[in-house]
Amino acid sequence: MTGLAFHLTHAGAVAATNVAVARTTCDGCRAVALSFQVVVADAGPASVDVGNAALALNEGCTGCESVAVAYQLVLVGDRRMVLTDEGRRELADLRDRLRRLARSDRSVTDIQVRAERLMTAVGRVLADELRVRARARLDHDVEQAPPASQRG
Repeated sequence: MTGLAFHLTHAGAVAATNVAVARTTCDGCRAVALSFQVVVADAGPASVDVGNAALALNEGCTGCESVAVAYQLVLVGDRRMVLTDEGRRELADLRDRLRRLARSDRSVTDIQVRAERLMTAVGRVLADELRVRARARLDHDVEQAPPASQRG
């Protein structure tokens, strides 16, 4: 299981769970699970419940390796937010890079280091491209004075 999920919610109660599970049960095999979750809860939710877990298992294996990495970023605010189109494109690129990393033949340690760098990049995208959605209020007031010739 590998992926980068982005969720924007206006709900009053938010529950976010992220799990990465890598399991091997053969000889000389490998399992990689990288799961990144970003949840932006705006409009001031009354409750936020989060859970994040990574589990790597080698069961009955000889020469097997498994790595599971789970990152979760939950942002809570009281104002409506929006991710720019550029931010969405950048997250899509990071999602592709994450998938390529999971399919690579890099060492387990290198995968962990590169996954951390990718998550740092996700944080930068959010810092640069997540905006407070403007709420505009238009007040209109017009007053017209009568022409000077009509004033008494």
